[in-house]
Amino acid sequence: MADAPSPFSPNRVSWSGENPGIYLKDSADGRFTALASFFRVVLSPHGPGKAVVVCAAPEQSGGAAAGNFVICDNEPLARWLVSDFVTYFGAFKDKPALKGIGYLKLDKAETGGDIRSSWTERVGGGGRSVEMTWSRLGEPVCVDVPPALSATGRHQMYSLFVNAEAATLKLDGKALPGGVYARPFFGRQGRMAFLAFSETWLEPA
Repeated sequence: MADAPSPFSPNRVSWSGENPGIYLKDSADGRFTALASFFRVVLSPHGPGKAVVVCAAPEQSGGAAAGNFVICDNEPLARWLVSDFVTYFGAFKDKPALKGIGYLKLDKAETGGDIRSSWTERVGGGGRSVEMTWSRLGEPVCVDVPPALSATGRHQMYSLFVNAEAATLKLDGKALPGGVYARPFFGRQGRMAFLAFSETWLEPA
């Protein structure tokens, strides 16, 4: 009888936490009008922290003045997340907005809602405020993504996803333009607005 597989991964944990996102487009096959990726990290080489990466003008490189910035309470962690992960995310990849993106100190962060109906993350700092709201939530789905299919191409990623049929992304109290559409999701159909809980990225030890 063959030995049972070990429940312990041989890989090293890069970071673990949450990483919900909202990606808005002007049409289903059009351009991205605004992008936001929120991180609540509980474990990483740079310690814990919160960060929201906002690209209100994805095709511009004007930094915070153009609405492209990161609000964070741990800047070394935030810079590492942007350079080693966000730059590889499909919606953010090769976007001029990530060049010269500004970093602002987080002053406040609030979470509200539940995964049965709607969820909201509010973050403020550096004179800017961001509100991300997901609604019309679907059923939770767990994924185990091998390196060949992960965004970075070298990390294994575990996560619990909840897709949202609708979402709003507000910058300084004003809703950014664009809608939420379907996207490919590891052989299935996902949404461009999603919650991602219990997310853990592993790399070869």
